[in-house]
Amino acid sequence: MKKLLLSIPTVAMLFSSTLMSADVTASGTYPAFKFSSTNFDGGTYDGEEWRLFTYISNDGATNQFRLVDALNTYTYPIEIKSSANNEYSFKVNSSGDVNLANGSVFIDRSANRMGIGTVSPTASLEIAGGTSGNDGDIIMKRGTKSWEFDHNGDWLNFWGTNMVATLNGTAPAYSFYMIANGNIGMGTFSPSAKLDVRGNIKATWSGSNTVNDGVKVLTQLSANNSASGKVSDAGFRLENTKEGFQWDFRTLETAQGFTATKVGTHGPEFRVDNTTSDYHNAKVSMGGVVVFENGQLQTPSSRVLKTNIKPLDTKAAIEAFHQLQPVSYAYKAHKEEPVVGFIAEDVPELVATKTRTGIDSTEIVAVLTKVVQEQDRSLKETRAELKKAQEKIAQLEKMQKRLAKVESLLTNLALDTSTSNSKKEKLSLQTEQ
Repeated sequence: MKKLLLSIPTVAMLFSSTLMSADVTASGTYPAFKFSSTNFDGGTYDGEEWRLFTYISNDGATNQFRLVDALNTYTYPIEIKSSANNEYSFKVNSSGDVNLANGSVFIDRSANRMGIGTVSPTASLEIAGGTSGNDGDIIMKRGTKSWEFDHNGDWLNFWGTNMVATLNGTAPAYSFYMIANGNIGMGTFSPSAKLDVRGNIKATWSGSNTVNDGVKVLTQLSANNSASGKVSDAGFRLENTKEGFQWDFRTLETAQGFTATKVGTHGPEFRVDNTTSDYHNAKVSMGGVVVFENGQLQTPSSRVLKTNIKPLDTKAAIEAFHQLQPVSYAYKAHKEEPVVGFIAEDVPELVATKTRTGIDSTEIVAVLTKVVQEQDRSLKETRAELKKAQEKIAQLEKMQKRLAKVESLLTNLALDTSTSNSKKEKLSLQTEQ
């Protein structure tokens, strides 16, 4: 029968109001319990010695509790082994590595790594699992609320009540990248704005919406300009990096509209104003000139916009008029809707545009107006001449009547008519004169 030998300098019963009482106390400079074996049924552990003791370093800064192998240069592995499964529930080797539940949790002391489900962690924390269920997942709970990081093969899902985000491990490099200043890049590792996307952006909504005039806002840009007289200055920019030009689209200040400006032109080239709640009051300007207002299309024609003003040459207008070729046609986009008009490539030079891809209807109207004015002038002249001719004809007819009377008088004289009749004829002739 084996015996347990205790070599204890002092054995006492301690009672304290502040310390837990102890049944056995070992005290001294290096108080220890010594466990030694003199025989182990002829086994290889004969003479093995272990010591359990407290230890204070020379500088008094380190207090330790040790279980050491006294016969093996005082190394101090600690092991707790489960006899049921012949597995280590707790084990510390001479390097300080900690193994819990036979590798379920492992701490690699030398590499400062921890593994769950692996004894060879390759990162500061590595969670290894199988291929089904919640293997490899992390769940964080507070009360009835929880967050789950679901490792699902190539996917990493973030769950609250529902799946709120998903990452794919095979996605291209820098699919999502945040740098030190808080800028986020998608498709780039050097984002130049709070959100820098290299690629397409798509916003989609489906459902039934009856508020806000039937519009479901998918993208909204907002700004609050605190400068005096300003209301808002929110907008967006379109840039052609290959050709090196940019267009700015922005809201107006107090006009409650928006503008489109090519950067560098000091525009705007396009502007819409509407300070009321009635869409009929919208005003559209292009190049600083109003082209649409109060429901009416306008062609800029103010004298202040023009220079080198002179009358249209009549001969040139008539020549252009005769060269115009009115045709009927249909646009390819609306083949079922025939219209009448002109072909830009076929109109005379006087009314042709520089690119000959369109026409300005006001130029056609100007030519027609000039031709009609010339025809009207000619018609007036013709009417005046006709009137003169009619007056001359009337005079000739009058003279013809007088000649007829003279002929009648002469005839009567030749026939020696009565004197009384002759006097009457002469008197009648003199009266007419």
